[in-house]
Amino acid sequence: INEGLESYIDNVELHLVLQIHESKASKNSEKNYISKRNQIKMQYYLDELQNLPNYFVMKNGQRVNSMDEIDDENIQIKKVIPIDKNYTIDIDDIITGLQELFPLYKELTQMYEETIDHSIEVDKHTMATNILFYGAPGTGKSYGIKQYIEEEVLDGKEIDLNTATNVFRTMFHPDYMYSDFVGQIMPVLKGENVAYEFVPGMFTKALEYAYNNPHEPVFLILEELSRADCSAVFGDIFQLLDRDEKGQSEYPINHLQVVDYLSKKNVTLPYDNKINIPSNLFLIGTMNPSDQNVKPLDTAFKRRFEMRYCSTMINDETMRLNNFDIKLGHNVSFKWNTFVNTVNQWIVSKLNLPEDKQLGQWFLKDKNDDKLNRNQFVGKVLYYLYNDVENAAKFGQQHNQIFAKDIKSFADIDELVSKLKEGKQLFNEEFFKEIDLTPQLKVSRSDEEYISQVADDLVGYDTGVHNE
Repeated sequence: INEGLESYIDNVELHLVLQIHESKASKNSEKNYISKRNQIKMQYYLDELQNLPNYFVMKNGQRVNSMDEIDDENIQIKKVIPIDKNYTIDIDDIITGLQELFPLYKELTQMYEETIDHSIEVDKHTMATNILFYGAPGTGKSYGIKQYIEEEVLDGKEIDLNTATNVFRTMFHPDYMYSDFVGQIMPVLKGENVAYEFVPGMFTKALEYAYNNPHEPVFLILEELSRADCSAVFGDIFQLLDRDEKGQSEYPINHLQVVDYLSKKNVTLPYDNKINIPSNLFLIGTMNPSDQNVKPLDTAFKRRFEMRYCSTMINDETMRLNNFDIKLGHNVSFKWNTFVNTVNQWIVSKLNLPEDKQLGQWFLKDKNDDKLNRNQFVGKVLYYLYNDVENAAKFGQQHNQIFAKDIKSFADIDELVSKLKEGKQLFNEEFFKEIDLTPQLKVSRSDEEYISQVADDLVGYDTGVHNE
């Protein structure tokens, strides 16, 4: 498209005008202020912008980043790439062409600044926010996200978070960095050549979709926030977390790489050379405060999220959910939810540990097989209680421990589970007394004989029936 100097100057002029109109003007505004000829040319050049030469505009020896910094004097072109191998640009003519543009630029800028509202018009259901679901493992934080989206954002409409195009999900981990979250410049193979391009992270992908679909709610789900250094991962994006009354970022930021990437994707930005979190982009995170994370979330970060606690309590309504038998031996069987309620109370009242060390009822899920349920109970629940809960108990709580005092390692637990029918002791006697097994027992003999055998098997009593 660059045929001669006159055409080149026209390209530069249109390139700059495009930046003004595409970022500040609606399509109706463009029609009001631009001639039909320029509308046609602008659309033509818009498709070719990536092929335009690079140049630097200088003022008083400093590079100019915004057209607002340029006036009619003291400007120069620092570098202009030739149009092709056989043509060299006349710098003086370029400067003249740019100077001729200034009156048009100033006139359009003044008119558009008076009429343009940078916000996206949305209703209350698409006015986004930042939400963080937190709680002990197994409390249903991921389910809480789905419930929140369907009930509070979509007015009861169901959504498949795994397949919906407006849902973006990423998992934080100790090695997760800013470049993973926002993006980074990486080598890209193009034919036989290697080029360096900005590869977007999940935040930039969600941002692009939100800009392109302003009236559709977009969800960026951040799993396990506390497993990464969030201050380092968010970096300057942290400033965007402050939202105004319309749900959009109160303080946009300059981000050359993301702006350049979005411009090449023909995304209309609400600000010149700046990005924000629009009012239709939800940031939804999950966090387990007890995780062995890289760095705890600081107060300033948590203050910018609405904190939603996922409780470990199992009430009468939820007791019927995911409630299955755990059979440790031939004569030892109890309900999963009964065990969860008992051990959670023990953790906070006897071991003096915080709630985030408790278990949620979804820590295990029913596999509809006694052997598989037993194996996951031993390999997940008992392992967690021994290694993470009892080891975190305060000094001097040995008499309140969950397991029997003779157990010195998890190997002892694994072995004893298989020998419960032989009367081996697994749990602390006091802890066992707290487990209400009787209502859940499947009695195959007389009640009295069966209950006596359970007591002997699980606690290791050598006497007869325990009256309790």
